[in-house]
Amino acid sequence: MELDNFTSFIEMGATLTIAFVAVEYTKQYTCLIAQKVFDYFGRIEKIVLECKKAIDEDTIDGLSSFSIDGCDAGFKIEGLKRKKEKALQDINDKKNSLNSYVLEKCNSKSYSALSLFTFLFSLVSLFIAGFDSNSIRVFWIVVVLLSFLYTVSSWIFGEKKRCKLWVDYSSLKCSIYVFSIILLLGIITTWIWGEILTRYLLVPYYDIAVYITLFLPYVNFVVFAFFIRSKSVDIYNAIEKTFEPLKAICKDIQKETDKLSTVKDLALEIKGAQKNSNVNEINDAKNLSGVEKRPFKKMVNRDLRRRL
Repeated sequence: MELDNFTSFIEMGATLTIAFVAVEYTKQYTCLIAQKVFDYFGRIEKIVLECKKAIDEDTIDGLSSFSIDGCDAGFKIEGLKRKKEKALQDINDKKNSLNSYVLEKCNSKSYSALSLFTFLFSLVSLFIAGFDSNSIRVFWIVVVLLSFLYTVSSWIFGEKKRCKLWVDYSSLKCSIYVFSIILLLGIITTWIWGEILTRYLLVPYYDIAVYITLFLPYVNFVVFAFFIRSKSVDIYNAIEKTFEPLKAICKDIQKETDKLSTVKDLALEIKGAQKNSNVNEINDAKNLSGVEKRPFKKMVNRDLRRRL
């Protein structure tokens, strides 16, 4: 197995890794994983919609002042509207805060620098693929081994808050220095122990080195996606903890809205019933008055006829 048979595959890996050297593209990648794969932002939006649905803005805005037994309920309605506005503002603020938290939590400190290191690794492998020499193959075995160890150490220590090692895994400059040192060590090792390494390492390990060369640029994407997935417990806990008090407030607003709506409907119903009752009493009084007046009028007319 020779590297020159897979130059197109290596070139594609190099192209992908160099794109993520820029910090902004790295953020876009982590944001894409968080949004499309693990749906952290969808979870936040779902809870926001649940809270807003519980508030029922249309019903609250449609409430108007009414009185019960001479007591005006307008102050209660105004207080409910103010509570609604504050709750909606808090929901939007918490949503923005959580979105920023998710992006910060999923963002990788070392991914950009490691992408540069992997790009340099792939670039040199394309150059090495043009040579057909045992010493070059031994040199590349050493470079692949050291590069693989650095990559694994970056996976382990690169995301730590404080790394006590002398290597700064988040620094682009440090990645260039480390890769230069690896190339230098490969040259020195091949120059000093080239014949011994050719005899014992070339046949069993060169094919393994080729496989690592091919897949190392792509493995980074999978590993960092796994890192984002491993943070899901903290993210979900933060979402629930943030919205838990807001859910309680929204439920209280919903209960108060239902209570005021019910009382208002009842007050209007009673008021309408009283109005109808008053109208009926007036009509009954008129009817009774008419009945009393008609016999009196007949008696007067009868008396007048007699006198005539």
